Amino acid sequence: MLNSINSPSKPVYFQLERTVNMPFNGNKILFATTSDRQKVVIKLVPDSDKARKEWMGLSVAYMSSIPVPTPLMFGVTKNNTPGIVSKRIDGRLLYGNKNPDTRIEFGNIVQRLHSNVQVEQSDKDYSFYERSLNDWTKRGYFSPSLFDKFAWSMSQYCQIAPSVLCHGDLHDGQVIKSPPGLVLIDFEKWQSNRPLYELGIYLFHCLRTGSDIQNFRNFVMGYTDRTYLDETEKQTLMYYLLHISTGALNYFLEVNNWYLEYARQNQRKVLKFINDEVVWKIL
Repeated sequence: MLNSINSPSKPVYFQLERTVNMPFNGNKILFATTSDRQKVVIKLVPDSDKARKEWMGLSVAYMSSIPVPTPLMFGVTKNNTPGIVSKRIDGRLLYGNKNPDTRIEFGNIVQRLHSNVQVEQSDKDYSFYERSLNDWTKRGYFSPSLFDKFAWSMSQYCQIAPSVLCHGDLHDGQVIKSPPGLVLIDFEKWQSNRPLYELGIYLFHCLRTGSDIQNFRNFVMGYTDRTYLDETEKQTLMYYLLHISTGALNYFLEVNNWYLEYARQNQRKVLKFINDEVVWKIL
């Protein structure tokens, strides 16, 4: 049962089918059916600010004609846990999908997300990344020389690139292949940032999961409508990739939980990818 924020005196009841507990953040995904037999997904988010932020991102994407689950309701449970209700999408996640056209379609959807939705200017300019490196260096976790090779391109890109609405957690588990086409899900981490940040996120997850690197190449083709990135774009993408993987590693060094060794493995994959100059060979 959820009480709508807009109509708190009229609770809405659901028939629960199954529950999935999400790691790290305490969120729960409920698969349920409404009284009129509509299949829905309910995401319970304990942090009310994060729940409202996600609801806003999903709603804005939907109103901008991006293929996302139809947002139906934002409410709270009887113990005041916020819940986001959306129409359930039948289909399969992209993991294991080897059709190159699927990743091209995925890249095109993300490009439309970036183009169709207006956002405020991102506060993540080049000084934001410099502060991150300084902070990590003071803690003794790594040497900033790793970033020096790509710093100039990154600083220039931050000055000229527009801010867009980034999904913020792109990977093959965030896209459903449904009969009508691909549907982008889970706007929990959306943010105002620059386009190559989004591509860096997807590249990081491709490396993390051992996905065929051609999946990333096809994604970029769908996003850019060309088969290459220019030199500045490649170097900036590598900076973002380093920053994303190093940020994850530093986070788990502080938390020091079971994921730490996995984060170290991911960092090694990223460094090998950069040292082998793979992005220069495929794009």
